[in-house]
Amino acid sequence: MPSADPDRSGLSAGAVDRSAAVGSAGDTPSSGPSAAGEAAAGRSTGGSTSAGPAAAGATPAGASVAPAAADSPTAQYLVLAARSTAGAEATERATITTLAVVIPILLLVMAATTWSVVGRALRPVERMRREVAGITASQLQTRLPDPGGADEISRLASTLNDMLDRLDSSATAQRRFVSDASHELRSPSP
Repeated sequence: MPSADPDRSGLSAGAVDRSAAVGSAGDTPSSGPSAAGEAAAGRSTGGSTSAGPAAAGATPAGASVAPAAADSPTAQYLVLAARSTAGAEATERATITTLAVVIPILLLVMAATTWSVVGRALRPVERMRREVAGITASQLQTRLPDPGGADEISRLASTLNDMLDRLDSSATAQRRFVSDASHELRSPSP
């Protein structure tokens, strides 16, 4: 029984007549029923399958099959064309493997980059926090250095310096009041 061998692209073709004899394109079908041929011929309206031509000996397993009916003046044929899916399956496996390795690595690189960039951006804030934490009631004249620029860090430094100015003014006014009250208490008025 002749069969169509796959060409370099993995494409196979064969024809099955009503007597279920399998032949390659251009052959006249031989007589003699074949259970596998009848199974393939019964799928004339189906979509893709991997059992039809493989069962009839026309294609290897792992192929996508497309059946189509064809009529000639002497017989009716079912033409089966199949293409190997091995290349697509290998590509899919390689893609999945690559993604399984690359995605975790990219996530780690992104996490490290984000940690570094955010840490660098917040370094001036931490520096200001430490300086403000070191200011006591006896050091209210201390001010934070202005980092320059018009960004949030510069505005934060300006706001903290304004707050320190108000605290210093308030503490100075309070000391002056206590000093005046003390002086009044020591020297009563006539």
